[in-house]
Amino acid sequence: MKPHTLSPAYDSWYDLFHTQVEALKDVGLPLFTLSLVRIQSMSIAPLEAIKMNRSLVLEGKFDPKLLQTIVEGRSRPWNGTNSIITPANRAGMIEQLTRARAGNFSPPVISCEALHPHHTHCVPNAFIRIYECTMLLLPVYSALHLIPTLIFKRKHLLEDPLRSALKVAMGAVRSSAFIGVFVAIFQTGFCILRNGNLANLPEPLAVFFRSIRRSKLAWWLFCSLSGFSLLVENKHRREELAMYCLPKAGESAWLLFREEALGVPKRRRGAWKGDVALTSVGMGMVMTIYQTNPAALSGFVRRVLYQFIGPN
Repeated sequence: MKPHTLSPAYDSWYDLFHTQVEALKDVGLPLFTLSLVRIQSMSIAPLEAIKMNRSLVLEGKFDPKLLQTIVEGRSRPWNGTNSIITPANRAGMIEQLTRARAGNFSPPVISCEALHPHHTHCVPNAFIRIYECTMLLLPVYSALHLIPTLIFKRKHLLEDPLRSALKVAMGAVRSSAFIGVFVAIFQTGFCILRNGNLANLPEPLAVFFRSIRRSKLAWWLFCSLSGFSLLVENKHRREELAMYCLPKAGESAWLLFREEALGVPKRRRGAWKGDVALTSVGMGMVMTIYQTNPAALSGFVRRVLYQFIGPN
């Protein structure tokens, strides 16, 4: 709901690669290659659907032109498996479009038809999302797992190449599937909220879904549940991922507090730089652990520190 509070590095990364994507399109590279450099492609969902949901949550309405774009099959990125709008989803979106043009935008959450227009049913779509995201990220994580093996574990690779190759392959698949499971859990939350008003639900449960649809509690809930995707990753990488996300979450929380509570949307020129202080504290913590309890660090971090600093 507040994407501008994310780290500025995300915006810089997107601006850089968005320019490259447009250049790559001119030379006719396939969409799968282009999608690797697009943030939006991680969700395998129409960009217009994401914009619609944000407008629904913040304003209670959306621009019907966004839904019209999806109905006509002109949404980007459109790189999902079997990316053809199903007849049932097309009929559902046309009905929603008619209601939206008449001023009826309820309920205030994106419809399943717009979120996954090329898959009619929600449950199979979750597993397809896992597969699509895994295949999308597999080349990236294959390199991330292979390069450290070639640099720091050459001896093990030469002694037992088959076992080392299997370990790299398994690590790459698990890391890729971790993102896929995260996306599937979160997007399933949209489907649950949308279908919470079905007539066959018990009345107390239907009332509960209708109440949380208008509350930010739903986003807290499904974001928290998405964290269980971490269990797909290798055990020793879970702490690394958690420690990576923690400062990012802290920075976003600080920007929200500064904007909402202090009324300062942007940092003043020459003001105290919190990112420098946070980096200093973080590096101090790493060096302290390296000096006093190096076994608590991952093997990769220990090897990097050893290369630059030497033994503790």
